[in-house]
Amino acid sequence: MAADMPIKAPPPPVVYYDWTGAYIGFNAGSVWSQIDQTFPNPLLTGGTGPGSGNNFSTSPSSGIFGFHAGAQWQWGAWVLGAEAALSGCFSECVATSGVVPPPGIAANTFFQHKITNLFTVGPRLGYAWDRWMIFATGGYASADLKTAACNALTNVCDGTRFNGASRNNGWYAGGGLDYMVHRARWSTCCSASNINISTSARRVRSASIPAAALRPDGTKT
Repeated sequence: MAADMPIKAPPPPVVYYDWTGAYIGFNAGSVWSQIDQTFPNPLLTGGTGPGSGNNFSTSPSSGIFGFHAGAQWQWGAWVLGAEAALSGCFSECVATSGVVPPPGIAANTFFQHKITNLFTVGPRLGYAWDRWMIFATGGYASADLKTAACNALTNVCDGTRFNGASRNNGWYAGGGLDYMVHRARWSTCCSASNINISTSARRVRSASIPAAALRPDGTKT
């Protein structure tokens, strides 16, 4: 009789998602920034500088988009990787100050700030369970910061000695959550980062929230 008893089917195998692999993708979201413009003491510039009494800040906000690439390796539930990204604002993160008064600055002058070519690169450490992975990241950041002095009467930005652009360096830190799409070898991401870039005259503090990121991963099911 025992030989006639049906054999119970084994349970289905557990699906295991492997986050190991290289990837490329794109991201889009929003960015909020504060740019602090400082001027040196006139005594340090031959008595011609405007001085710290004319320091000011602007607070641009804009949409942000870009591309990123990276690679990661999984050990158990832990995922270690590195990622580089290049992003830009839809409107160059442009922002303007109010009129900055003399001395040291011509009458009816206001300033315009722009942020372009935001680059970040650094390690990522994640903890994965099934299709989800939470991660933290941080590292090197750089961006082009542009300043222009403009005339409030004509609204024209001319070639004064305060105009210019420079590549500036700093750091970033952030984190987010990844979700792996089943069998499509794609993942989506939601993350937030704080970026700090500065020079002797300008300091940028930004909060960037890529609301969506999509990328093909070297994943296995």
